[in-house]
Amino acid sequence: MTARREIWDMSAETMSRDRLERLQLVRLRRCYRRVNRRVPFYRHRFSEHADCPKNIETLGDLHHLPFTTKEDILSHPTDHFLAISPERILRFHATSGTTGHPLVMAYSSRDIDLWADLVARVLASAGVRATDIIQNAYSYGLFSGGLGYHYGAEKLGVAVIPISSGNTRRQIQFLLNQKATVICATSSYLSVIAEVAEEAHIDCKDAPLRIAVIGGEPCSEGLRMQLEDRLSLRIADTFGLTEIIGPGVSMECSERNGLHINEDHFIAEVVDPETGRVLPEGETGELVLSSVTKDAMPLLRYRTGDLTFLDRTACECGRTTARMGRVIGRRDDMLVVRGVNVFPGQIEHVLAETSGVTTNFEVVPRARTLVVRVVSTEPIIDEKNRSQLESKLLGRMHSALGLRLDIELVPPATLKRNEGKASRIARDSEATSTC
Repeated sequence: MTARREIWDMSAETMSRDRLERLQLVRLRRCYRRVNRRVPFYRHRFSEHADCPKNIETLGDLHHLPFTTKEDILSHPTDHFLAISPERILRFHATSGTTGHPLVMAYSSRDIDLWADLVARVLASAGVRATDIIQNAYSYGLFSGGLGYHYGAEKLGVAVIPISSGNTRRQIQFLLNQKATVICATSSYLSVIAEVAEEAHIDCKDAPLRIAVIGGEPCSEGLRMQLEDRLSLRIADTFGLTEIIGPGVSMECSERNGLHINEDHFIAEVVDPETGRVLPEGETGELVLSSVTKDAMPLLRYRTGDLTFLDRTACECGRTTARMGRVIGRRDDMLVVRGVNVFPGQIEHVLAETSGVTTNFEVVPRARTLVVRVVSTEPIIDEKNRSQLESKLLGRMHSALGLRLDIELVPPATLKRNEGKASRIARDSEATSTC
């Protein structure tokens, strides 16, 4: 496939940096004036913030605006963030709530149309063609993944099987019988599909699947490589969040050297998670996004909680938009153990490269250590083999993380399989987020 065939909107995705930044400035100015005038939350927040400029003169003026946080949205009624009249709301979506209470966001008809176009960009970038059949295994409903990918696929002219998540045996039968060539799912649910197929002695390599479009959660490179081998397909990573629009914020191209941000609609910054200081290009920190063309609920300088970096160097695919590195984890999920930062994705990567265990695991923080409960591939494991496997895992974890953790091997039925976004950190009465 040529790069041109992989680009849905040639004019938007390949415009010069100068032209793109001029467009961003126009849209930022318009959004700033609009939220100042129409959005109660921002009108009050900006009036209290001494550094807010009267007008936006340059893109750098964005850095003088206060951040918007998840806590801001949770602590205010939805209408305090509305930039449109309530009767113009066409739909509501909500976050999955894996890290706490869900956030409810409103969409207008303009937002829905824009969203479909952006997801069409994502799918085209992944290599999806109008002749493909997409099996959409994201949950349909409040979570934005299901309907987001559905409307984007239809915009691209692709046939969709709206199967949603769950009922994994049926998922596999549809993959085989309806000859789906593309599947949209979280990486953790792709793992479940692979495991269930293997348990049933079904070779998914017999299916015509060629692409998996993943998102909704970080996926380690180790797990991606393992799944590509087990399912005989190519995995394309995407990024989005309901607060900004849903899937459609950024996507990998065929070069797989970062996720291209749809910068004509979203202005990205990376900041120090502790100080909020804007970091230079290439440094890892917390991703901050401004949705400057969102109609119903535009957000300025929204702290996503996702840790990544920005890269504005040229890409061989022809796109000129900035790329974000694949998300290494969420600030909420970072655990500090004896002064060392640990992310679930680092543990997942080790497990994906270790035989005898699955990538289904949970982390239980304890005083000065972490207990990692890992599902073994065998329902029964004798003590000798258990000891050898645990010792091997301890060594690999220590090599990867620089820490000695406690490993607990458990049989397959012990931990629930994740059919949507995985929640890896188990919190109980003894748990603590800082060890």
